[in-house]
Amino acid sequence: MSMQLPERDSFDPPALRLRRPFLTSLACGLGWLSLLAGMSALLVGGAALLQLPELAPYLVLEQETARHLVGSGALLLLLGLWLRRRSQRRYRYRNSLSLAPELKRRR
Repeated sequence: MSMQLPERDSFDPPALRLRRPFLTSLACGLGWLSLLAGMSALLVGGAALLQLPELAPYLVLEQETARHLVGSGALLLLLGLWLRRRSQRRYRYRNSLSLAPELKRRR
C-alpha cells in the first residue's frame, strides 16, 4: 500500500510578499541621497577648514561656516547610514513581516 502525499499541505504557508515596497525603496533612495550629501559636505567643510592654498580661490568660507558644514555633513552621513540599514533590514525580514492574513488568523 503506497501512501501519496497531497500536492499542497494545508499547513504550508502561502507565497510571501513584501509589504510596502514603495516605502522601502524610498527609504533606501533617501539613504543614498543623504550619504552623498553628507560626504560632499564633509569634503567641502574639511577642505575649507584646512585652508589649502590650491583650493583657496574656490572655497571662500568662514571658519564657523566650515565647522557647521562638517557637523551637518556628519549628521547627514549618519542619517543616510541609518536609513539604508533600516531599508535593508526590512528586505531581510520580509518573510516575518508579510505573513498572509490567513496565517495570522491561525495563530
